Amino acid sequence: MKNLFGFLFFVCVFVSAGQANIMSAQEIKGELVAKSREEMLRKLPVEVAYWYPEFVDATVFYNNKTRTTSVLNLCTVDNTLRFINPAGDTLVAGNMDQIHSVMVNDTLMFKHEDYFLKEIIRSGNICLAERRIFTYTEPELDDVGYSMAPATSTAKKVNIREYDDVRLYGFEAEIDWRLETKYVLTDGRKYYFVKKSAFEKIFPNKKDFIRTFVKMNGTDFEDRDDVVSLFKNCIEEN
Repeated sequence: MKNLFGFLFFVCVFVSAGQANIMSAQEIKGELVAKSREEMLRKLPVEVAYWYPEFVDATVFYNNKTRTTSVLNLCTVDNTLRFINPAGDTLVAGNMDQIHSVMVNDTLMFKHEDYFLKEIIRSGNICLAERRIFTYTEPELDDVGYSMAPATSTAKKVNIREYDDVRLYGFEAEIDWRLETKYVLTDGRKYYFVKKSAFEKIFPNKKDFIRTFVKMNGTDFEDRDDVVSLFKNCIEEN
């Protein structure tokens, strides 16, 4: 795999199976009864833990203009790239700060700050994209100072010798989690969560058109079809 990544093995964390409740097209909620040092990503629904239902062929583009290919997936929990090695272990890319974007089939996943955005539609530098945000309740310290590692610690190095194995294996907590889908507008320099004012900032010469279109069509800025329609009309409007 041509010097693919400097990889980190994930450290097992916690989580027992829970159920997901679809609150809307933009939000999924669930609860986990968590045990320390269980593997989290295998317990979460796959549509929550990852962008794709299975690991896929993809091309990774780096900031230094190089690229490489691998079978991988993008984790929503900690915004990392994951791949499975020949031994069957799931690994984490160790050079995330050097990754610019990932191409999966014909879909571009591009990085902004420390998270990925999935391109929906683009015109020049202006892009409408999807962002997924995973959040969870932090387990609290117990009365002797032990705590559970956070959900994202699957991608961090941990010195196991610092832990009392018997103590931690018996530690449990209830953890609420939520996965939200939000839409983002960007011109390549500034990024805005989608709403009417965001469209007006990205298309400053079309403010009157945007206000009229939104009013006449009852645009729902949490509906993918509605925001795509507004984007297309902004591009086509003369």
